[in-house]
Amino acid sequence: MDSSGPNGAIALLDTEAGLAYSPPTMMKEIPVPIDQIYVPTGRRGSVDPDKVQEIAESILEIGQQEPISVRKGDKRFVLVSGLQRLEACKLLGEETILAIIVGTPQR
Repeated sequence: MDSSGPNGAIALLDTEAGLAYSPPTMMKEIPVPIDQIYVPTGRRGSVDPDKVQEIAESILEIGQQEPISVRKGDKRFVLVSGLQRLEACKLLGEETILAIIVGTPQR
């Protein structure tokens, strides 16, 4: 019996020997087309041009180290976190960005 929860929660496996710990599964990073990512209006004004430039230089030097987070919308992805990284990749002319697709918040 697997009792793992959403978002990689700790799982207990019911084996013949009893319960055993199973580490959470890793969320998979996938390349997402930048032109398919919608940035909500309220987030657009919070871009720091100096920070974007710094991140762009870092991406050129060592690559994208942390994926952005998006959720699936009706026809495109919606940015959850990582606005500065997204803008840095746009500045570099990238067509895709590494992202983790997260679930829609439950209300």
